[in-house]
Amino acid sequence: MNSTLRLMTSVILGALIFSLSAPSAFAQDEFVPPPPGPIVLPVSITSNNSNTTLATAGDIVTLSFTVDVIPLVTPSAIIAGRTATVSGSANSWTAFTTMITTDTVGVVAFSAEVGNVTGTATTTINGTTDFSQVSFFIDTIAPVIEVHDDVTADATSASGASVAYADPTVTDANSTASVSCTPASGSVFPLGDTTVTCNASDPTGNAAESTTFVVRVVPVVPVADPVAGTYTSAQSVTLSAAGATNIRYTTDGSEPSCTSGETFSSAISVSTSQTIKALSCYMSGDIFIASSIASFEYVVNIPAPTPSGGGGGGGGGGSGGSLFPTAPVFGGQVLGASSSTTQSESGDSCSSDLLVTKYMRLGRVNDPEEVKKLQQFLNGEMGLTLPVDGFFGLSTDAAVRAFQEKYADEILAPWGITKPTGFVYLTTRHWINHIICASLDTPLPPLVPFSGQ
Repeated sequence: MNSTLRLMTSVILGALIFSLSAPSAFAQDEFVPPPPGPIVLPVSITSNNSNTTLATAGDIVTLSFTVDVIPLVTPSAIIAGRTATVSGSANSWTAFTTMITTDTVGVVAFSAEVGNVTGTATTTINGTTDFSQVSFFIDTIAPVIEVHDDVTADATSASGASVAYADPTVTDANSTASVSCTPASGSVFPLGDTTVTCNASDPTGNAAESTTFVVRVVPVVPVADPVAGTYTSAQSVTLSAAGATNIRYTTDGSEPSCTSGETFSSAISVSTSQTIKALSCYMSGDIFIASSIASFEYVVNIPAPTPSGGGGGGGGGGSGGSLFPTAPVFGGQVLGASSSTTQSESGDSCSSDLLVTKYMRLGRVNDPEEVKKLQQFLNGEMGLTLPVDGFFGLSTDAAVRAFQEKYADEILAPWGITKPTGFVYLTTRHWINHIICASLDTPLPPLVPFSGQ
């Protein structure tokens, strides 16, 4: 019996040992616990306010955090009680919201949920690791608009000008304010002064005290071409002013206005020293607005002419005080050599072909043959080299003016003037013919103001 008991005991113990040591056929089906939620570190919160620990309406509060794994799904966050916008990638993420006036005053609360790589576990964030925090407050301080300098611009037309200006600077103790001005920058401003009004407010609704500045659009002062200065020949001066309705000018020293002075329409001939005063006029509505007066001083020093012919004495000199005691040569023709002659009372003969019979001036429809006679005369009398082409241009005009100045007592004084005109009219024509044929001794004709073209 004892041997039987021992055998049974051995069998039972052997089976137990086998049961404990043999591997299970179902080991691969045993439960494996999921990975834990990610570690989130560091975590911080800040504001874009000048004081990053404060926020008021309009400020942006941002939560930043780093995860030790790459979440399967984008984290979610709530800031100040509303869903925040989350962005980022891999391990770095941010969430932000813009504060509004109805947010609760005090420390801004937040929470965030971050999942693991399998999406089976999350970690909740509701505190920072660097002890940072943002406190929300209600802004009651209005922004301030700084003083803006007045703006001046030149007119580009009678309507004024499009003027661009910089917005005034706005300061706000607690937030960023926006500013708007009327009329806006880039608007067309009329001639004269226009008041611009600027207003500003912050996101809380605090309004700044409005400010003003002036945009002044002024008429363009005329410019001259060529510029004022010293010249050795006659000049043809043009005046211009952008957008002007017209330009008025004077050459007698007086000051022009929009109702007085010559209206500029073509080049001004300057053959002697003189000053041109000019202003531009812009029609605004039914009135003219004038620019300031510009003054252009021209000094014209035409080289002194070489006298032709000698004084009294031999060589067949003329009588009656002629400046040409011997016949001068004009364009290859000798005075007195023409077959067509005019007999004077003393019996002297003069070439009638060379006598000037018509009136001439710059800009007039002149007789080319008469102009040629005039040019021949001026070349001989003034020692010039004008082209004898029958065209009364600026060079001929300048030569006539120089001749009038040379004989101012005989040509200008009878009219009571001192400045040459360039117009071959009564006294100028008379003195030209007197020099050509002094023996004619014709009287000075009655001085009648010219009324033709």
